[in-house]
Amino acid sequence: MAHVRKLKNGTFQAAVYVCTSAELDKHGKPKKIYEYITCDSEKECKSKARELETDIENRTYSSLGKMKFDAWANKWIDINFVDYSKPCVKGKIKASTQVSYKMYIETHFKPFFGRLYLREIQEMHIKEYISKKLKYGLSPTTVRKHFYLLNAILYDALKVKNPCRDVEPPKAKKYTPHVLTEAEFELFHAAFKNTWDEIPLLLGAWCGMRLGEIFCLKWGDIDKDNCMITIDETRAISEFGYIDDDPKSERGMRTIPISQKIIDLLEARRTQQEKISHYIFQLRPDSYSERFGKIIDRHNKALKQLKAGKVKRSDFVLTGHKRCIEFNLASAPLPDIRFHDLRHYHATILYKNNIADQYAAERLGHDILVLKKIYQHLELSTKKEMDDKVRALF
Repeated sequence: MAHVRKLKNGTFQAAVYVCTSAELDKHGKPKKIYEYITCDSEKECKSKARELETDIENRTYSSLGKMKFDAWANKWIDINFVDYSKPCVKGKIKASTQVSYKMYIETHFKPFFGRLYLREIQEMHIKEYISKKLKYGLSPTTVRKHFYLLNAILYDALKVKNPCRDVEPPKAKKYTPHVLTEAEFELFHAAFKNTWDEIPLLLGAWCGMRLGEIFCLKWGDIDKDNCMITIDETRAISEFGYIDDDPKSERGMRTIPISQKIIDLLEARRTQQEKISHYIFQLRPDSYSERFGKIIDRHNKALKQLKAGKVKRSDFVLTGHKRCIEFNLASAPLPDIRFHDLRHYHATILYKNNIADQYAAERLGHDILVLKKIYQHLELSTKKEMDDKVRALF
């Protein structure tokens, strides 16, 4: 039991033994670490001391409660983040995720929790934070990401006394991708044919590759004799700019067969380059994501102008980019999709052509359960065919 003594100012203080330090005192013996509890009454002081002793005995005690949130957040970053600017450095948190986490901490968490000591943060503070972020326009999916990071930071400091423990995060808003039909994809191919953007389009739609994988491709990754592509890196943002990082998971490392058509296009690209560069495509993934959206938008505007009899050559070219954007006019508007939706299109084509689930998952670098979720977004015509088959069975 902790010793309780009365102080000169009338309050009571208990000294609770915590553990033995690795440091030595002036006599060469290990230092003993105590935590001091001060209360107005002796009864309250003894009660809190017993509570603290129980935490120590059950190994649920944390000495970090007296640290302010912003100081602990800085320490948490030091412990968990690595410097990806150094060669061959790998960490448990991906480089791009570190960038997001640091933004959450500096822009959102510190202004709200920074002045509080960790032990002062209560469940109500967490609920208030969630409510405030939703009120000021962040999506439930984004606030949910905030919550899980905040939960990890506070758990590492407070363990079972983590105030996030009994808080329910907001439900993520479900995103339903637009899965292109084969006819819709042909519109895209017609618009992109013989332009700089044709190869990235086909790598997404015919190979199921992610943006980061495409824009990390090097000429040495292409085996033109056997029509294969090796995917073993992805282009990712870090605090120090874009870096070549490991794929999203071990499944992301794969070698996949590709068509002779893509090999021919790549060889033509290589011969057109005045100087063979390290990367096949000299753009960042985020820049291309923006570029892809601009092509769709400008194409559909040009199509409207054509129908109004006002189209001119400049409507087919977008300047002001690192690489000039050109496109052909397809026979109908292009659906407004994300580049990543081409992977869903690829998965659906594999499914419709009876490619085994395991093979398709390996080709896409997916877990098979994730792949099955993609199949839930089959286009209506395919679903109708399946409905008819099921009816016929019974």
